[in-house]
Amino acid sequence: MRQKEQLFNQIFKEHFDKMVSYLTLYTKDRELSRNISQESFMALWENMEQVRPEKLVPYVYAIARKKIINYFKRDVIIRRFAEYYRYEMDVCCQESLCKDGLSDLYVREIQKVVYDSMLQLKEPVRNTFLHSRYGLKSNAEIAQMQGISEKMVEHRITIALKTIRQNLKHYLGEKILKKI
Repeated sequence: MRQKEQLFNQIFKEHFDKMVSYLTLYTKDRELSRNISQESFMALWENMEQVRPEKLVPYVYAIARKKIINYFKRDVIIRRFAEYYRYEMDVCCQESLCKDGLSDLYVREIQKVVYDSMLQLKEPVRNTFLHSRYGLKSNAEIAQMQGISEKMVEHRITIALKTIRQNLKHYLGEKILKKI
């Protein structure tokens, strides 16, 4: 155990700041880069026994690379959600809600509630929901991509919809929410 700690400390001291600088080139956010680096080194610590000592440094960089790619994938999905959400709510929903006699201001409030509801969700639930609704992926594709069961995908989507419905019930009422 002592040898593991010494080896880890040596790699950490030699490579942590380098990794943060390297990741900052891509993220343009030093704090995010520090967080990803810390997560990468935590994963290294947890898996050190399974990796040969000479492969530890490439291993921790590979973890960091995967984490940064996943971060950018999430970011793209969230941006797509925001764009799709704005379009859907601005064009489609606004027309139908305004036909029901709702003002533009009221529609904007509803849009904000939906958006804020998405931000309230835990990240795994939000990502699953965004892949389902805005990434247009099937439950099977999402399950495979996230390494979870299809039942878990369904469960996460249900949680997201319940949260959105709960937050909207003050604005739209129970009758309209059952259609969503």
